Amino acid sequence: MNRQRTDKSGETSAQGRPTLKTLAFMTGLGVTTVSRALKDAPEIGAETRRRVQLVAKQIGYRPNRAGVRLRTGRTNVISLVLNTDREIMSFVSDIIYGVSEVLAETPYHLIVTPYSRSQDPMEPIRYLVETGSADGVIISRTQPNDPRARYMLEHGMPFATHGRTDMGLVHPYHDFDNHVFAM
Repeated sequence: MNRQRTDKSGETSAQGRPTLKTLAFMTGLGVTTVSRALKDAPEIGAETRRRVQLVAKQIGYRPNRAGVRLRTGRTNVISLVLNTDREIMSFVSDIIYGVSEVLAETPYHLIVTPYSRSQDPMEPIRYLVETGSADGVIISRTQPNDPRARYMLEHGMPFATHGRTDMGLVHPYHDFDNHVFAM
């Protein structure tokens, strides 16, 4: 089955998705102008930006994430690292829902990176850092002396934790005050 589609400009997308060249052809503008209009560049007139963005919406244009990554070095991905053996389903769905709600108004997407009891908890962290698969990481079930937090600080990977460490490391976290809840 051939999944390629060619538009009149000769631009082919492997998945049949519209490209910047498709938008340029449909609007009668250059690819650079279309790209800048989609980014709300101030040097592009308001009417041109509006027209390009309208056509992009009508044809379902979405930037190719691989292309964006090549140009910017960013993935627009936040990875939530979860231990599949220890997480409680309602907790997992609550945290995924909460993070997704926050990310909904941003260009970021959430991916879940699971690991099991049989795996070293550092394995998914090393993979994410070494491959550049995410722009940031959220670690669930942080331990008081958690090597994952130190590793990410040492490697400059932005991260936040659900739970605190007791290692004197400064990093963003979310935690419950169990002492207050017990009162």
